[in-house]
Amino acid sequence: MSSITGDDLIPLPTEQSNLYHSQNAEKWKGSLKTMKWSNITPEEMRKILGLTILMGQVREENIRDYWSTNLTISKPIFPHTMSRNHSESIWQAWHFSDNSQQIQHSGRLFKIWPMYEYFVQKFRSVYSPKQELLLDEAMIPRWGRLKFRTYNIGKITKYGVLVRMVCEAVSGYICNMEIYSAQGKKLEDTVLSLLDRNLGQNHHVYQDNYYNSVRLAQTLLNRNMRVCGTIRANRGIPRDLEEDSKHLKIGQSAFWRKGDVMVQVWKD
Repeated sequence: MSSITGDDLIPLPTEQSNLYHSQNAEKWKGSLKTMKWSNITPEEMRKILGLTILMGQVREENIRDYWSTNLTISKPIFPHTMSRNHSESIWQAWHFSDNSQQIQHSGRLFKIWPMYEYFVQKFRSVYSPKQELLLDEAMIPRWGRLKFRTYNIGKITKYGVLVRMVCEAVSGYICNMEIYSAQGKKLEDTVLSLLDRNLGQNHHVYQDNYYNSVRLAQTLLNRNMRVCGTIRANRGIPRDLEEDSKHLKIGQSAFWRKGDVMVQVWKD
């Protein structure tokens, strides 16, 4: 993690969490979690980030079970690294941006934007992908209230935060990503912004029928990027080709070409 993020990541959550606590100190006065509060240090922030990552590898039903003294489920690394009360006080103040700077038009990602932007810039800058790219999406599970929570019946995780990503096809490395926040951005604009750092470099991008269209294929070709993927019938396929596809027999195919853009249908 440190080889990608660097030490410049730690000051952001450390400073913003301390600031958030100071902004709410009066409201939390007398709380058991904050009675013994002392400002978070960079070293403590590294520890809490490490424990949080470890929780993703070692699953427990209740977060307090990580600090359990029950010999059947105890995990000594957690109490050895940090006390449970101190970890809970840090999580209560956990913040990435200054709430006092939030305005009506700040955007729905305001609270995580500095951290989100940090990682996106790192993903885009620390590695140059090979020729083949993949444009797809993933779901971060989320069941609570959220204005831009999505539902997709075709996903294993059906409720959550939708993240669109460009990855290197061979390694799966995330080259760029964008969180869908339901604020009216057109799909083609999303695709072009995700691919902006790779345009003009002779990449090949593979995508499914949700993203693909004849117009987008031509736009990407004009910017020296080739695209391959399935396509929906209402995404620019000529009517003649649609009619031909209805009369195909098993093993037969038909195609339509305009310049370097080709659409093919077949029956199997």
